This record gives sequence, structure tokens and C-alpha cells, in this order.
Amino acid sequence: MSSSTFAEDRYRVLRGALPAALLAHVRKITAPLVRQSSKGEMIEPDGIAVGASSWYGHLPLEGILDFLRPAVERAVGGDALLPTYSFARCYPRGTKLTRHRDRPACEVSVTLPVAGSDERSWPIHLGTRHKAIAAVDLKPGDALVYSGMELWHWREPLAAEWRVQLFLHYVRRDGIHAEWKFDKRAKLGDPPVVGMPGTQE
Repeated sequence: MSSSTFAEDRYRVLRGALPAALLAHVRKITAPLVRQSSKGEMIEPDGIAVGASSWYGHLPLEGILDFLRPAVERAVGGDALLPTYSFARCYPRGTKLTRHRDRPACEVSVTLPVAGSDERSWPIHLGTRHKAIAAVDLKPGDALVYSGMELWHWREPLAAEWRVQLFLHYVRRDGIHAEWKFDKRAKLGDPPVVGMPGTQE
């Protein structure tokens, strides 16, 4: 990768961010989500990923927020971060991620592939309002750290049978969005606050 910084590009790729043993553990945790998706359960209502199944703030996955936080802080240039929420999604065949930007709880976002029915490429696209700037391909355990509020991001329809992604979201501890710590919940693992806007990648 070039010597440019997160401040310049608004994204960074962390290869092998999740160790193999921890990735295997996350795959076991998310296996029921794959089964629920195959049955058409836990379908998202917000239209960002029509037909996808998801978990918000699943307690065994919330711990990954703190595990990866030091690496994410280094990726963004050393800013101290506060965790907001985790999100796991299973995309079935044909699902696309609608082009969008994220809400204030996603000041710094991470998308991390967990597992899939095959190893075909399925990049996430990043761009400004007017142009695409990158198509990032990730292998299980790799992580893309990006500015979810600033960069438009999307995925084309999935050709594989299914994919599971884990998303981790943060805000800067000393920034203007610090009030979103824990996504305004009392603690990690709690259900979302009533009336909270939809959660996205």
C-alpha cells in the first residue's frame, strides 16, 4: 500500500487482523446466523441489504470491538476510540449492499469477512459522492477500516451462495460524536435503543 495516511485516504486495510484461532471462534458463533438466513429469519427491515439476515450487538461478538480497538486506533493515526456496536450480517446469493453512508455511531467503521460458501472475490466499493475511489477485496480475517460517515460504500450482488461479515463501529473519544459510546446503550451487549436508525455496513 502507498505511504498515504488514513487522514488522506479515509480508509486502511489490515491484513490478517483477526488471528486464525479467533476467526475460527467467530465462525462458530455466527454459524446459527447462516442457518437463520437459509430459513429467511432475522431479515433486516431497513433496505440497505435487502434479504440479508443480521444480529445487532450479539454479546459474544461485542468483545471483538475491544480486541481490535488498538489496531484500529493505530490505523486511524493514533486517535483514542470508543466502541459503539458490533453487527453481523449473512448475505444470501443475489444480495447487494446499497450505496450509502453511515450514521454518527459509525465515525470509524470496520468490515471483516468471517466465512462464505466459497472463496470468490466480493469487494466492497468506496467512493465520494461523485466517483468510486477503491474496490477492496478482503479474505476472512482481513479488516477494512474506513470513515463510514464520509465515504460512500456499496457491494454488487453476491454471486456466491452466502457470505458472513462482521462489522465493528467506533467513535473518537475526544471527538464530536463521543456521545455515541456503546451506541447510547448502557453497556455493550444491550439491545439497541428504541427508535435507533437502521444499522449498516
